[in-house]
Amino acid sequence: MANGFWNFLKNLHKRKQEIKDENNENYINDNPTEEQLKDNKNGNIAIVLSIISCLLLVAMIALIVSIFANYIWIGIVSIVLLFIPARLQALAVKKAKRQLNINGKGKVKFIFVKFVFPIISAIISIVILFGLIGVYLK
Repeated sequence: MANGFWNFLKNLHKRKQEIKDENNENYINDNPTEEQLKDNKNGNIAIVLSIISCLLLVAMIALIVSIFANYIWIGIVSIVLLFIPARLQALAVKKAKRQLNINGKGKVKFIFVKFVFPIISAIISIVILFGLIGVYLK
């Protein structure tokens, strides 16, 4: 009876570790199925999430500058809003990396999600930031 209980706990721990390894972003599937090889869902989701996070970042910068112009304290508190696009971008990078590790496809998507979209959104945000600051300082 006790031996069966310990075997059950060992098997439970082993299965839990396998699930944790599969959910790890560095997990490489050595034996993918046909369906997984054809599936590009994670890469497509990563592109969509990255575009949404870039648009949100630009909108948040404009919102924060306009709030700062009217109410300084609310503007300082609203800087926390910048964590939303940052979290979405991190999720997009994780999904793109997972797609790349599952079937090797999506290297271009990974590069776009990791480097291109954040750089473009940062440049646009800086331009909007300086433009709106100039408008509100006049």
